[in-house]
Amino acid sequence: MMQSSVSISLRLYGLLLLLLFAAEEGRAQQTAEMSVMADSLVSAENFVPDSQPRGVVGVSIGVNGGYVLPHNSVVANLLTGSRYATIAHACVTWRANAVAASDDDAMYGLPRFEGGLLVSDFTYAPLHRQEGSPVIPYASPLYPFPSSMGQMITPYGAMERPLASGNRFEVGYRMEQGVGVATTPYNPIKNPENELIGGRFSILVGLGFYADVKASPHWTLGAQANFHHYSNGRTSEPNIGVNPLDVGLRAVYTFRADTAWRRPFAWMKKRREGRVDYHKHFYGDFAASWLPRVILPEWNYCWYKLPATDPRYRTGTFHRHHCATFNAALMYSYSPKFASGVGMEYMYAPIADDIFYWETLQGRPNIKLQSPHGLSVVAHHETRYKNLAAHVSFGYYIFHDPFYSGDTRTPFFETAGVRYYLPVADHRVFIGYNIRAHAITADAFQFSLGYALGR
Repeated sequence: MMQSSVSISLRLYGLLLLLLFAAEEGRAQQTAEMSVMADSLVSAENFVPDSQPRGVVGVSIGVNGGYVLPHNSVVANLLTGSRYATIAHACVTWRANAVAASDDDAMYGLPRFEGGLLVSDFTYAPLHRQEGSPVIPYASPLYPFPSSMGQMITPYGAMERPLASGNRFEVGYRMEQGVGVATTPYNPIKNPENELIGGRFSILVGLGFYADVKASPHWTLGAQANFHHYSNGRTSEPNIGVNPLDVGLRAVYTFRADTAWRRPFAWMKKRREGRVDYHKHFYGDFAASWLPRVILPEWNYCWYKLPATDPRYRTGTFHRHHCATFNAALMYSYSPKFASGVGMEYMYAPIADDIFYWETLQGRPNIKLQSPHGLSVVAHHETRYKNLAAHVSFGYYIFHDPFYSGDTRTPFFETAGVRYYLPVADHRVFIGYNIRAHAITADAFQFSLGYALGR
């Protein structure tokens, strides 16, 4: 009897082992199948059926309330009343399909791209200098009414990158670039106190944060907070610039369900592999840039020194000068997204004689006739997405700042802008533009052509 009971127990034990083995074998087979599927999705040649498009297209509208920042004493003196602004946008959006995302899209967490129209309305922030201000002795014919910044009509593009997300929410940051067209720029007779927007065209630079909630498979509702900056980069004067800080609401409608809210195992694997499996390397970065600009001393003289009876008193028309820079840097690409390096910059700015002339007319002390040549050491950083790159640099003049004739300005400068790597020479030739600034005050726009040797 005991022998029979032991026999039955052994059989049951064997059957249990058999079942466990079969379960483990099935699980291993399932894991292998998932790995194969993930590898196929991660590979460069993804097979995407017609029902899974590469991206999801949508439309977005939004309205923000803003506050114009008095970023210096002149702006504070002009914005004596309301500083309210309204900023609205309407755009087309595109976002990569989570299943078929490229390596670049996956590494950035499936960013959303926008292209459309942004309208900044500053009519509720009139410009009227305080009574008794000694800054500018106005002639009575030029001081009949408050001036206005009007509206800035701006075709723009933007990129939004998620920082954290779940099934129903997402938060991240956004970057914007655009070209603004002013409806009422500075005019010495009709709009004499609009010293913030001096020319018809300005560059828009925006940076902000957003928070979205998924209301349905096609609708997303969200809030955003942005800092915007409009400047003409000293291509004309006046060029104080306008800086609204704004917050508001938006709605996004996608024509297909936005799959970015459902990130599969393959997407995580792709993102991880994009960071690990990368060949780090050095390469040479060479660029030549053109810098058109007017000079500040001429503007100061015409605005602050000339009598009101002079034809050039408070004029908005100035001679535009042309300068050039040549950069060479050794860059280290340490991930698919980032590269950093250091190099040298030579500047040729044939404006020294003009700066000396206008500064002398104003009777400023310690003015010297400077050299048109400048030499700087520059640190660079680049953040890439496919053929686009955001490029910033910080420089130090080791020999002369050609843009300045005095002895009180610090020898530091910074640049920030965008590059596009052309589909030639293995994507090593690039074009781009950036804003060159000193202590966040624009010195000039730079338009560049360059080559990345060994990139």
